[in-house]
Amino acid sequence: MNFNTSANDVISVSSLNRMARDLLESGLPPMWIGGEISNLTLAASGHAYFSLKDGGAQIRCVMFRHKLSLLPFRLAEGMQVELKGLVTLYEARGDFQINVDTMRSAGLGRLYEAFEKLKVKLNAEGLFEQARKRALPAHPRAIGIVTSPAPRHCAMSSPPWRGACQASRSSSTRHRYRGKARPGKLPRPSSKLRPDRKWTC
Repeated sequence: MNFNTSANDVISVSSLNRMARDLLESGLPPMWIGGEISNLTLAASGHAYFSLKDGGAQIRCVMFRHKLSLLPFRLAEGMQVELKGLVTLYEARGDFQINVDTMRSAGLGRLYEAFEKLKVKLNAEGLFEQARKRALPAHPRAIGIVTSPAPRHCAMSSPPWRGACQASRSSSTRHRYRGKARPGKLPRPSSKLRPDRKWTC
């Protein structure tokens, strides 16, 4: 790149830093870079300043408020991330840095990121609104359990007594289910107690 200078020209620090910035931004396209967040500072302005590091090096990064607000997670010290941004130079201080455009959690964090994005989507659809929620009954007539295909059916029944010793009695109650479950219909539970056992509270 021609900067219209000769070997004997004297340039200012500002000119040098501007030339270096232009070289970096034109020579290195925006790219994905992985590493660990350290020295994180969340400024009052809403911008995030941090270092991205690995076992051998580190680089300063900045993520401005309007980009930071789009992330589905909060930045934290020690977080493993993959970010995409423009490699540049902050002229005022001569700092080599990355201006971050977007970021995602690395490794298993991608599952959490997808979960958070789903929460944002469902929340935007109003599915978490308080008006949609129903109060739980004080004494439910039935309780359903969603479980794996094995066992394919599951039902629960309560013991026929009430009182302070209910929990201790429940542990000794055996519930049997008569008949085989048919699709769409759960077996009727029955409770049997040992008639020779005395209960004390």
